[in-house]
Amino acid sequence: MRFATEYIVLHEDGKMPSEESFCPSIWAIDESDIDGDYYYDGIDGRWTSLTITLDDNKGKSSSLDVNTYREHNRNYEPSVCEADDLKRYIQYRKEGRFNANEKIKNIKKLCITSLCFESTDIGCYEEFLDTVYKFLKATEGCVVNFGELDADRFKEKYLSA
Repeated sequence: MRFATEYIVLHEDGKMPSEESFCPSIWAIDESDIDGDYYYDGIDGRWTSLTITLDDNKGKSSSLDVNTYREHNRNYEPSVCEADDLKRYIQYRKEGRFNANEKIKNIKKLCITSLCFESTDIGCYEEFLDTVYKFLKATEGCVVNFGELDADRFKEKYLSA
C-alpha cells in the first residue's frame, strides 16, 4: 500500500523552519537523498524547495517535497512548476475565497507552501503528519485544501487517537 498526500499551507512570509525538522528520521538514514535550495548562502532561511527521498532497498520508499511561493520579495523565480503553480492561491485570496478566515485574511505578506508526501511506510506517514503540524505551529499558517485548519485543528483532526 502507498500513502500519498499534499497539504497546501497559507502563511506569513518569513524564515522557514530548519530543514532538519522535516521528517527527521528520514534525514538520519544512509539511503536518503536530500536536495533543495536550502543550502544556498545568503538567503537568510528563505528557502523555497526541499526534496527528501528514501529507498531502503527492502521495498520501503518515501519522498517528501516542500515547495514555497512568496507573493512578494522573492529572491528568484521558482525553478520548478510545482512551486510556480502555487501562485494561484494568491488569486484565490484576492477573489475572497478565504475571507471568512481571519488568520488568512490578515496575512500581510502571503507565502504558500506545499508539503507533499508519498510513502509505503505507515510510520513515515505518521511522522509526515507530525511534520505538517509542526510546520503549521512554526509559521502560524493554515492548511487550505482540506478545510481551513490551523495547527490545533490539524492536530485534532489528524493526530489525535
